[in-house]
Amino acid sequence: MLSVEDIMTREPYTLGPDNTLLDAAQIMREHHIRHVPVVSSDEAVIGIVSHPAIIKQRLINIFNFICLSLHSLLDCLKILH
Repeated sequence: MLSVEDIMTREPYTLGPDNTLLDAAQIMREHHIRHVPVVSSDEAVIGIVSHPAIIKQRLINIFNFICLSLHSLLDCLKILH
């Protein structure tokens, strides 16, 4: 029976906690991967970033921008009215 060690990626691409979501997306796109471990300065794994998590955050950012824009537009309309 195969073990995890038999099929694992021995030298995965990694990110540090201060990397941006853009950095993560770029690594995923360039290397055709969907998950990237996040490691501390001593190379300990402290988390993982997934492609779906990046997409979710982008959608949240877009939604927040739209809400803020609509709020500003409504304020302008109140002034004009």
